[in-house]
Amino acid sequence: MIDPSLAHSINRRQFLRGTCLGFGGMALNSMLGSPRPAPKAKAKSVIWLFMRGGVSHMESFDPKPALNDHAGKSIPDSP
Repeated sequence: MIDPSLAHSINRRQFLRGTCLGFGGMALNSMLGSPRPAPKAKAKSVIWLFMRGGVSHMESFDPKPALNDHAGKSIPDSP
């Protein structure tokens, strides 16, 4: 059972106010605190690929050997 003397010591509004202020204080502390130093870079070099255009992703990963037989030929008209 709840002790009757403690039942009315704090209401829901006071509890939520205190909880929100506590979490807000922790968030404010992390925002206003000193920034952490950046970790030391481990990479020795970078490969930077800057390409414009190119082959479709569907054509580059799905080889079609039958297309070599039709290379240079005209496409027949459809009925």
